[in-house]
Amino acid sequence: MKQKTLSRWLIVIIAITAVCIATVYALVPQWITYFTKEVKDSDASIWTVVIYITAVPVFIALYQGVRIAMNIGHDESFTKNTARRLGSVSYLAVADGLFFFIASLIFRFAASGTNFAVAVGIVVFVICIFVAVIFAALSHWIYKAAELKEEADLTI
Repeated sequence: MKQKTLSRWLIVIIAITAVCIATVYALVPQWITYFTKEVKDSDASIWTVVIYITAVPVFIALYQGVRIAMNIGHDESFTKNTARRLGSVSYLAVADGLFFFIASLIFRFAASGTNFAVAVGIVVFVICIFVAVIFAALSHWIYKAAELKEEADLTI
């Protein structure tokens, strides 16, 4: 597959993913009211806001993915810029997971939350850490490849 074709496919896949994620976030208020019937309406509203705040890093990461796909299309896969973008996705994943986990702890102890909220917070945090580690490793490898590429370009 040529790089331009790969780049276009990646952008299409990211766009489809963004639509799916936006759909999930659009359904969040209904899910929260369904799963928290015994919780006060104000607490459900707070949870809705917390969930929507967690959407911001997700969509920033998807934007970074589009930028990386565009770099691939321009034959700039192994650049320090791409490595920085992958690194930023790693930081976004950690920030998102940590925010959600802290919010679940606050909800549990300051509001009328349950242990289930904390368990979900832990699961989300672990998944985010897993994603962060993968993207940090990719960022490191791309950075090292960019350095090797720069060395090779200088010797030619």
